[in-house]
Amino acid sequence: FKKHFGLVLAGSVGIHHVVKKIDGRVADLNDLYKVPFEPLSAEESHKYITWVTHDATIQYDEELKEYLLNKIVYQLPYFINLMLDEINTKAKKIKKTNVSTDDIDSAFNAVTKHSDHFVEWKNRLVQYFPKDESKFMNEVLIHIAHKHKITKRKLYDLAGQHQKTNDYIELMDGLERDGYVTEQSDNYVFVSPFLKAFWKRTNPFYDGK
Repeated sequence: FKKHFGLVLAGSVGIHHVVKKIDGRVADLNDLYKVPFEPLSAEESHKYITWVTHDATIQYDEELKEYLLNKIVYQLPYFINLMLDEINTKAKKIKKTNVSTDDIDSAFNAVTKHSDHFVEWKNRLVQYFPKDESKFMNEVLIHIAHKHKITKRKLYDLAGQHQKTNDYIELMDGLERDGYVTEQSDNYVFVSPFLKAFWKRTNPFYDGK
């Protein structure tokens, strides 16, 4: 009798979506223990920036670190690295050895314009969900991007328009589990301002109320 141990790191695409797409397989996974990866704490984020910029030309004091992290909000190393790389690239191009809050703001805008960083988040809604479900979820995300949040009442109204009143909560749970949104004070908001800015930029007009 041999014992086997398998580790699957699913990243931002939940493994349950992948399994569901495999022909002949059910969506349920047996003997699977899910370990969620939480964003870094404020202290961990400060230490991370110190570590990755060690001996680098561009250095960040505590005030700049705090400003940078407040801009990112959802402090995953991936998002932090996107900002640091953008700041470093621009500083290197103009031979600048220090940065300001204006440089951080400029880097944030530049990162959100690089759709290749975030387009997969949008594509997977189409790739892993039926058309009617992905259309509903995308409209919810567009609403949040323009209105900053979606109330439970508005969410139910949209679900009715898309004939999803029986399963819209399950779909929202999926968006929350996959890192798109989070629930705050009976509203849903984007987890990351990067995703919010990306969704608004790729859907610049919205007539919904």
